[in-house]
Amino acid sequence: MLPAMRHLVLAGVLTPLAIFAACAPSPLPSPAPPGPLPAASAPSVDPSPAGPIADAGVSVDDAAPDGAHAVADPAAELAWARERWPQALSPVDTESHAAELSAWVSAGSEVKIWFTGEKLRCRPGVAKPSATEGELDLKVFVTQKRTKGVRVRDFVSGTAGHLLWFGGGGGSERQLADGTWEESGAWGKSDQPPLGVLAHVDPVVAHFSGMLVDISAWCDGPLQQLACPGGGKRDCDTCKDVKLQIQERPMGMLGLGSMAARAATTDCACPDAPNPDVARANALFRGLEAWTSKAPGAGVVAVYRSAAACKADGRKP
Repeated sequence: MLPAMRHLVLAGVLTPLAIFAACAPSPLPSPAPPGPLPAASAPSVDPSPAGPIADAGVSVDDAAPDGAHAVADPAAELAWARERWPQALSPVDTESHAAELSAWVSAGSEVKIWFTGEKLRCRPGVAKPSATEGELDLKVFVTQKRTKGVRVRDFVSGTAGHLLWFGGGGGSERQLADGTWEESGAWGKSDQPPLGVLAHVDPVVAHFSGMLVDISAWCDGPLQQLACPGGGKRDCDTCKDVKLQIQERPMGMLGLGSMAARAATTDCACPDAPNPDVARANALFRGLEAWTSKAPGAGVVAVYRSAAACKADGRKP
């Protein structure tokens, strides 16, 4: 965001200072007289007419410093935005269903689950409450074998809440004589993105079929042609129409909110008269964790409470 800058030109007169050296062997030479002062240039005047015209080179929200537009009531502002742009925001959701998912498991216990996703289909595992409120720790068993008479199984771990994180760690377990299991090895890796947003949960299944999105508001015309002070003309955005740009956020990246300014097409800048809806909308969207459903053809990523429910879902991971 580029803050508005103003320059003040001050014109002044330099007065030569005579320097005398008393009681010195020889007098110091006087400084050379100053040259003529440059003539003050008259300020340039933009002949563009006044009117509701926004800067075509910069998103009007970028002229406001961070935090300048605090959202006192996000719910009311979201209702306003949905009424203002009903079609654009119809597929966008901001609700989290993490509390409904965490209700699957009571504190201090664990439940059996079946996982589909990341080329795995209906693999058994367990889920238990995480140290982070509203999340479950997952352990999905991917292979099982017997080595020298001992049953050994490999697992991949994850965390399920508003987002599903899976594949960032795992390990091995071996079965003891009393039938219990103990971990015998572990591994981990960094920079593993989440697989999806929790879009639906009920007592049987949790679908992580959502994707995070970033939303920005922009001036969208119509354009008005204005004269430049040095000659020529340029097209300026009147900002009477405001458009929303909704784009998928790469999983694992922080929200970007209002994106960088559009590039200016001329050195002759347009006068700034922003539509207040742009700044109002961008202040709202910066603070929202917005998401939409993935395309219908996207592979399923889900956690099931029973093997039967998992097998009944014929979609592929």
